[in-house]
Amino acid sequence: MFGFIQANMQTLSNDEKNRYRQMYCGLCHTLGERYGISSKFSLTYDLTFLSILLSSLYEPDDFKGECICMAHPFQKHKYIKNHCTEYAADMTVALTYHKCMDDWKDDHNIAKRCYAAILSDSYGKVKKLYPVQCGIIEQELKLLSEIEENQASSPDAGANAFGNLMSSVFIYKNDNWSDVMNTLG
Repeated sequence: MFGFIQANMQTLSNDEKNRYRQMYCGLCHTLGERYGISSKFSLTYDLTFLSILLSSLYEPDDFKGECICMAHPFQKHKYIKNHCTEYAADMTVALTYHKCMDDWKDDHNIAKRCYAAILSDSYGKVKKLYPVQCGIIEQELKLLSEIEENQASSPDAGANAFGNLMSSVFIYKNDNWSDVMNTLG
């Protein structure tokens, strides 16, 4: 469903690489703070990209910190977080929950069903915070499921549904960036 975006680290300056790593760690840190340690397993580069993009557009005040974590247990590492990182964490939970449920439905993957159950309460919190985005995610995933079941002859049908889903995720606020983010999503 997602998991395709990855930074080309070879083209980034050292400062850009450090910022990227710190934003990635900031998203992981935020997931843990907001939704518990188990949510950290849903961390993706895709939502790190969204966090960086939204942070570039909205230029929020960053909180910078250092921590030791499971991935880096022997050495402190720096992280950056802000309100855009919080939004990216919320959307991470929403997308991961639905990805797990889709894997359960398609393949009866018990591990994914268990992880969805773990994320269920967290997804409920996200749905209260962002009912529009979550409603569109659910609507478009239902449409995707129908397209798969009916084996639609047009490959564009599924791509359009998923594009609509991602557009809803990319629209953080209804403001002057909404149209651009809708198209980008």
